[in-house]
Amino acid sequence: MWIEQGHNLNLTKALLMNEIQCAHVVEIEWYDGNGNEFAYCNSCQRCSKTNNTRGNHPVPAFWNRVKIISGSLLVTIQDRDNRSKITIKIHSKTPIKDVEKPSAYTIEIFVHATRGSPGK
Repeated sequence: MWIEQGHNLNLTKALLMNEIQCAHVVEIEWYDGNGNEFAYCNSCQRCSKTNNTRGNHPVPAFWNRVKIISGSLLVTIQDRDNRSKITIKIHSKTPIKDVEKPSAYTIEIFVHATRGSPGK
C-alpha cells in the first residue's frame, strides 16, 4: 500500500478493501512487524489501542501514532515506516459452507515523501 509521509493510513478501510464482510467478523487483532499487538477491534468498527507485548518488548512501533476516529483505526505514517508490515488476524463466525477465507492478512507500507520535502 502506497501512502505519503505524514498522512493517516486508515487501516480499517485497507482491511475492507480485501472484501472482508463485517457481518462475519467477530474480532480483529493488529500486529506490528515484530509481532507485537497494537490494536484490537470487536467487529470491524469498535477498535481500541492495545499494548500486548507481555513485558518482553518495547511498545509496538505504531502504538504511539495510532488513533481511533469514528470507529476507524488510523496510523500516522512516517518515513521510517517504509517497507513496514502490519499483520491482521481476523476471527470470524463459522464460514459459509465450502467457502474458506484467509484468517490473516499482511499490509506492507510503502512511503513516498511529500512534495517539497528537503532533499527529495
